[in-house]
Amino acid sequence: MIERPRVLLVTARDGAPLQQVLEEIYEVDAVSRVPAEISPYSAIVLDDQPAEFVFNLEDLREFLNSGGGLMVVGGNNSYENGGYYGSQLEGVLPVRSTEAPKKKGEKINVVIILDISGSTGNTMGGDTKIDVEKAIAVNIIRDVSKNADIGVAAFNSDSFLIQSIRKTEDTSTLEDKISRLQFGGGTYVVTGLNRASDMLKSVEGSKYVVLISDGVTNYPVQAFDKAASLAQEGVIVNTVGVGFDTDESFMKGLAARGGGVYFKPSETQRVNIAIGKLEEGEGEGGPSMIITDTHHFITEGLSVSNVSIKDFNDVTAKSSAQVLAATGGMKPLLTVWRFGLGRVASLTLDDGKEWAAKLYSEGSSKLISSTVNWAIGDPERKKDMRIDCVDTRVGEETSVVVISKAENPQVSIGGRDVELTRLDEDSYYFSYYPEITGFVSVSSPGYKCAMAVNYAEEYGKLGVDYELLDIIVNMTGGKTYLSDDLWSLVDEVASYTFSESTGVAVKKINMQLWFTLAALALFFTDIVIRRLREIRQSKVVEKEHKLEPRFKKRV
Repeated sequence: MIERPRVLLVTARDGAPLQQVLEEIYEVDAVSRVPAEISPYSAIVLDDQPAEFVFNLEDLREFLNSGGGLMVVGGNNSYENGGYYGSQLEGVLPVRSTEAPKKKGEKINVVIILDISGSTGNTMGGDTKIDVEKAIAVNIIRDVSKNADIGVAAFNSDSFLIQSIRKTEDTSTLEDKISRLQFGGGTYVVTGLNRASDMLKSVEGSKYVVLISDGVTNYPVQAFDKAASLAQEGVIVNTVGVGFDTDESFMKGLAARGGGVYFKPSETQRVNIAIGKLEEGEGEGGPSMIITDTHHFITEGLSVSNVSIKDFNDVTAKSSAQVLAATGGMKPLLTVWRFGLGRVASLTLDDGKEWAAKLYSEGSSKLISSTVNWAIGDPERKKDMRIDCVDTRVGEETSVVVISKAENPQVSIGGRDVELTRLDEDSYYFSYYPEITGFVSVSSPGYKCAMAVNYAEEYGKLGVDYELLDIIVNMTGGKTYLSDDLWSLVDEVASYTFSESTGVAVKKINMQLWFTLAALALFFTDIVIRRLREIRQSKVVEKEHKLEPRFKKRV
């Protein structure tokens, strides 16, 4: 079990929402001034602290270079209000404490590059990839044409100009040209980037590239180099992945080197945010927070909605930093980067007492804990002893790495001492050959972990051993569920949890049989009553028929 990381919170306000969120997860030492010794901490959080009150910057740099984390939270006494601009503290931050120059009226140029190589002819949910690319391109054009000049090109092993960069109020002609594109040829992303570079050379204003592709390309290194070159020229390269087999690592890497963002097909409405042309979203009390990069460790799978803010610190992100959250006008709110082996996060909102209370509410506060988790990195970094207990299989050689500051550490596996081989000053390893399945304990004085030993890989092709499962179920009084029965398992778990927590047992009774029997009984009763009524009426008619001759007149 991993102990809760130790975090240093430097704050002048006790009990702020930021402190409450941190104390739920970490071992927090809240102080008003930075202590002389900061090495015991996994991360440091500065809450609205002026630059002059911060600690020795050499100690901070050493702390970060050794793998520590830093998160700087804004407010009325920090960033542009706290003397950060031009200070040594700003040197380790991913932002500059000054607002970016105003660019009102500046022309925006967007080049959309479509991949029309042979691989885009593969089907994707009934449509080919190229059809999906065309639809994405048309949607982007319709979204950005009101604010930007647009150019379009396509590429396979060569590149093709569809439209030079110009204002496009009526997009129908351009959309018709895109619809006529045919797939074929090889894939050379670098040729598409070269075409975009040529198209943007002669234009003034801000420049953006949106590359739509599955990322399966020749010469990926050259594409990375070209994206980095474009970024140095002030061109931001964004990428959109298409297809279940998209090479996301390449597409994300291309966007990172181009200073842009990677989007999935379902996220293309966010391209307007990436080019900084989304109007400031007004929420309750001020602009709203928008997640600008959904593929970072901090923001992946995170849903932050309806977070309105009253104010924020004006900063400018440095060129190698990543802006993960911003206002609608792309003013940075959460920016991160790496400093040496350490990680630094800049939050330009306050601790929740004045500017951004909703950020620290349930659900949205995950952004804070995720940021601190990212800054911490390895939660066991401060431990004197660590053992890398990896899962393995029967009969496979497994190397177990031991990191220890002690000389000649003693390690045992399954109760037997092992001989360690030294890798470097603090690192050792030993090899283990498991013979049976199960869990094997690896221990050292003050440290313990377990390795899971699975069956041999070839046994996985034999299928499920239902006989063994039945034995386990009978021994434990459980029940076997097939894949089609998962919802019944969910219902039973929910009922059990409810009954255990409330003391009220919920029992479901199938009343269908009883309602069916009642309906049949009612139907049978109705038939009997009708039959008795008919018999009675027939008897009355018969009796009247027998009496009728007595009343006839004689002729």
